[in-house]
Amino acid sequence: MPAATGSNIETPCALCNKPAALTCSRCRAATYCSAVCQKAHWREHKQTCNTANLDQTVHRAGALLQKLVLIWCEHAQTKNITSIQDTGAHLLLRQGPCRPDQFYPFPRHLVKDEAQKKMALTVSMCSESLAYFADILSQMLKGT
Repeated sequence: MPAATGSNIETPCALCNKPAALTCSRCRAATYCSAVCQKAHWREHKQTCNTANLDQTVHRAGALLQKLVLIWCEHAQTKNITSIQDTGAHLLLRQGPCRPDQFYPFPRHLVKDEAQKKMALTVSMCSESLAYFADILSQMLKGT
């Protein structure tokens, strides 16, 4: 059973409905007024806790994988992007001459924010490059 940690917002205890300031440290979903209530509620809370913890693990793994893919795309850019135009509905990327055996630096100065950067980096991603990350994701989720 994970220990409860302090919480900023008081909500009812999951067992006795008294004001609770402790939160399950594993799932952060159940609140308790004391360690005694948490221990007494564990058998009932265990399944929910395991599911919530798995959901959090998968979410964190997905977010980390997304960051890795974007870093990969930024540093392994095979397109020589020379301009990016935002039409409001679309981003238009223009590219200059490029060689197939060369990487090009991503032109950060051409995007106005992180959302545009993400769009520009992922527009030409192919499934082959994503396949390289399958092993990484498998390792991240190992044992879940």
